[in-house]
Amino acid sequence: MKIVHFCRMLLSVVLFGFPIYAYSAVTAQNDYVEISIDSINVDSIIVQDNVFYGSVYLKNDEQYAKIHVQACHGYKLISSSDFMLALGGSCIYRVQTADGREDIEEGEIILPKVDIQYGELTELTEETTNVYVGYASCVNGYESEPCRQRLRPVSIAVSPKDKPAGSCIALSFPDGQLLEETADGLQPAEQSYPITEIASKKFFLHGHSPSSAPRDCTLKAVHSLSESKDLLCYSVVHATFEVVSDNFSVREDDCLIDNCPAIVKIKLQGFDSSDRHIFSLKAEPMEKENIVNKCGTNIAFFPTDDPLVWRISKIYWYGISPNYCCYFNRFRYIFSLQVDNNICDSTSSYFVKMEKRAADMIGGISRNYASVYSNPQKVSDGANGYRCQIIFRDLIKTTNIVMGALSDQYAEEALEEELFHAKQWLGEVSLDEGGQGDCGTAEGVCFFAKTHVGETFYVYGDSPMEVKNRAVLKIVEC
Repeated sequence: MKIVHFCRMLLSVVLFGFPIYAYSAVTAQNDYVEISIDSINVDSIIVQDNVFYGSVYLKNDEQYAKIHVQACHGYKLISSSDFMLALGGSCIYRVQTADGREDIEEGEIILPKVDIQYGELTELTEETTNVYVGYASCVNGYESEPCRQRLRPVSIAVSPKDKPAGSCIALSFPDGQLLEETADGLQPAEQSYPITEIASKKFFLHGHSPSSAPRDCTLKAVHSLSESKDLLCYSVVHATFEVVSDNFSVREDDCLIDNCPAIVKIKLQGFDSSDRHIFSLKAEPMEKENIVNKCGTNIAFFPTDDPLVWRISKIYWYGISPNYCCYFNRFRYIFSLQVDNNICDSTSSYFVKMEKRAADMIGGISRNYASVYSNPQKVSDGANGYRCQIIFRDLIKTTNIVMGALSDQYAEEALEEELFHAKQWLGEVSLDEGGQGDCGTAEGVCFFAKTHVGETFYVYGDSPMEVKNRAVLKIVEC
């Protein structure tokens, strides 16, 4: 609803049971006539020679103005003196000298109307209703889908469309938030358009900067000659959120904790705080092929007393079937939020971290085969001047699976994963299924043995005894 400027006096007189509203009129004159325009939507009159332009500012849905024309001294009016003129319309007035000797003079009264049209809004609602334009991410261009789906059509009409000739409509709007669709695609709107063209233009509101308060953005259209204008107030709204595991102490960066509930904290920008919203929340793994979820349940979201805080059911880690590759290849979860039937949305991704493991594979080499070392030898006169060569012969890899409590949500999967790691370590997995290239992920494997089996290795020290002791210790460690 347009804000009524109370600089005009509003009088209410009840006649025959119906209210009658009257407003103080605005007046202007030239050499021939004095014009009076009585309408809440007409603020002033601009005179150019014989033409009167009413400055129309649409404050309500009133479509007509009461016109009174009075001849100036020495002239007589030979056209209507009182009539109703439609906003956006025009009419001709005629006068002649009082003695009737001079030719008839005529002029025009024009009420240029500029009208911004958005959805179902009327002049009573387009400045006080919460018009929300969703924040649009256009980093990939205006034609990208995230940008396109947030554009909101708006049109600008003007009447009369052809007079006064050469007039234009000046537009003002927040930087970059009005786009025009042309034959070459979407582009930023111009600052002004001829009155003969503007109605044919396809405009879109585009919110790329969230509002700090409701209705803090304004699209304004002003007639260049009459200063007639119209306004549309709107907000660029945005929603963001954070998902946090209940156990805050173990949350790492963007990781959530497996088999642990969490909460969603929502932050809104640009919305009126008195609004009530509809939130749609969901979560699913980023990739779904070969997904195994032993729990078999979907993540559910539950409201709390705070409408911006939602509880989440336990979040379970998704893995990939170990018959193909390994569980440690985890995918992210994609959480998404939509507000008020997708007026704006937001997404974020999180890893789900397994807090405990139910099984571990320990890899090493067999103790049944000996390793030997050579006699220490001098290599330099400086620090670490002696070295000792270690030779590993016929070392055989061994594995051992240490199983934890079977009460874990993923005990079965964890055991199967470690058995697969064991096969990798022993060289029993083909390359197209991961092979030994992934054996580095097996926990407990001796770094030295897995790196240097079948190779020569040197340890260094400052004396023959020191390097000998280091060689013996290294063999024992393996």
